[in-house]
Amino acid sequence: AMILIDRADKSTYRGLIFTACVAAGTLGGAQLLHTDYAAMGVLLLIAFYYLKDTVFLRALVGAAFMLYETIDSQTINQWVFIPAASFFVLVYLYRGNRGRQFKWFFYIFYPGHLLVLGIVRMINASYLY
Repeated sequence: AMILIDRADKSTYRGLIFTACVAAGTLGGAQLLHTDYAAMGVLLLIAFYYLKDTVFLRALVGAAFMLYETIDSQTINQWVFIPAASFFVLVYLYRGNRGRQFKWFFYIFYPGHLLVLGIVRMINASYLY
């Protein structure tokens, strides 16, 4: 959908109508298919696409979206969206410089923690039976 929106000629009414139809179809499809965040998630992605050059507005829209999800969510874990909203402050403060690289740490940690979780699961399963 984003490729179609990107390639549409927005200088004509036909291009604008095409862009609106693609966006509406994508929003409706996300709502009907019960995807994560439904139509609001797709709307956020479209907003991020159009705000790609304005970091402050992108961070503001993202934080507002997460706070809206906190208010609108009907799950027991709704409060996890508040720390997620603060993530956009970090995105705004990022200046494009790479930090220290811990490549080998993550190559070892990720499979290692999965191994530990698998062992814990096997131990728990042996106590259940």
